[in-house]
Amino acid sequence: LDGIPIELKTVNRIPSEPDEEHLYQLLIYMNFLGKTKGLLVYLSMTDMREFEIELIEKNRIRVNDKEREIQEVNDEFLFRLAKRVKEGKNYMPFNECNKCWMARECPMYITP
Repeated sequence: LDGIPIELKTVNRIPSEPDEEHLYQLLIYMNFLGKTKGLLVYLSMTDMREFEIELIEKNRIRVNDKEREIQEVNDEFLFRLAKRVKEGKNYMPFNECNKCWMARECPMYITP
């Protein structure tokens, strides 16, 4: 684990697969640090689960033993997110609005 980013998440229930926003958060850290591997760890009161994340190609990762496509996380990806925040536009790329209890009151809410 020497030098690889580790993202710890406390949860009520351990997911069977990583949440998209948590996965991309770790990928952003990996991009900043120039790393191709990272560890996403979910902790509950009674359990723990680790997901080893490995960047195989710019738009392909391995999560534990499964490969999958992703949106490439690079400086352009981060710039687009930052620009949307600055412009006051909805910048929730992972449908976080659908999980938020304040969604209906929020001026940035997007109807699903």
